[in-house]
Amino acid sequence: MKVLIFAPRNPFSATDGFALYVHNVFGALARVHEIGLALRFPEECPLPLPDAPVLRTFQSPGSGGFRMPRWRYLFPKPYTFGSSQVSREWARAVVGQYEPDIVLLGAECMGPLAEALKGLCPLVYLPLDSSARNLFEVGKAHHGWRMLWLWSHALRWVIYERKLAGLVDATVLVSKRDARWLASERTMDSLHVLSNGVDAAVFRKREEICQEYDVAISGNFRYAPNADGLREGEAIVKRVRTLGGRAVRVCVCGRIEPAARAQLPADWTVHENVPDIGAAIQAAKVFLSPVRFGSGIRNNVLQAMACEMPIVTYPVNVEAIEGRDGSEFLVAGTRDKMAENILGLLGSASWREDLGRNARRYVLAHHDWGTVGSRFEKLLESCHRKWHEASIGRQEIKK
Repeated sequence: MKVLIFAPRNPFSATDGFALYVHNVFGALARVHEIGLALRFPEECPLPLPDAPVLRTFQSPGSGGFRMPRWRYLFPKPYTFGSSQVSREWARAVVGQYEPDIVLLGAECMGPLAEALKGLCPLVYLPLDSSARNLFEVGKAHHGWRMLWLWSHALRWVIYERKLAGLVDATVLVSKRDARWLASERTMDSLHVLSNGVDAAVFRKREEICQEYDVAISGNFRYAPNADGLREGEAIVKRVRTLGGRAVRVCVCGRIEPAARAQLPADWTVHENVPDIGAAIQAAKVFLSPVRFGSGIRNNVLQAMACEMPIVTYPVNVEAIEGRDGSEFLVAGTRDKMAENILGLLGSASWREDLGRNARRYVLAHHDWGTVGSRFEKLLESCHRKWHEASIGRQEIKK
């Protein structure tokens, strides 16, 4: 199957968040399918792309024997994907040149492309989460006019996202709650929930690591809901100290604004540039996920689960993970309950080990990238088959 991906930027450059999801899912596809990549910003995609074992290679013409990843480079002239001035002729020309079996739209700003390509081939939209819901949740982390401003934009995004989801043959999201935001009478049958994944070979338990901290918190704390979560984590740790009558050693792993870092307790350890996040969080006995708002795929929670870390979390952080409270993680709705769970885990090594083993077992069964990639591949094949069956039906009706 030939798969053509339209994206604003190179999705191969995996860093964090959704880039990791796109990188790994497309990599799984490239093992057995030919991948075409059409970018808005080719200057951000140096040639050749970094090689990766999950991508097949081919003999690049005129490369003097140099082997490159098996991607076709179809670079347009720069333009704005979300504008009505988008070159629809260019999009149609790329599809005509490449002749893909299916087209993936890798960003929410591609409504004009969906309109231009509808009917030419099956279209799959990959927002992964709802921008409308994300704006609404980010608004909760603010107050006053800024909160109202974000919520007003969320309402506009609901209308746009539902319209875009109605234009394509399938829309892929990572949680059922995000799917509800895009659900309408027109889109109900085209919405699909495909869980996030984690590289369990990279994120695994390290027996040799000394646990010098009690609690670890990780994430990108420059993102408003995560920054709010870090402040919430500070309040939870204070409750742990009050209820337990003991000091709590905390390490924070992730990017953080200098002003926010300066406001953290002086006895907290912060690691901003961590080459091995799995090893960094395992230096603690318990992983805390204190984020209260936001949508997304929660890479940090899955990474901690794969590392056999006992996890204490608010419900929003595991909404896209269908594990069981008390078996794979501990879910709480209040600071006091979060603090009680942390104290219980700190006082019981066997409980920590049981939760950690269950968490990794669950991740291996449901969130391994090979499993997620296989599900995504089956979704594309089903979409391709249904589109062609419907196309044959339309041709018969015309006759």
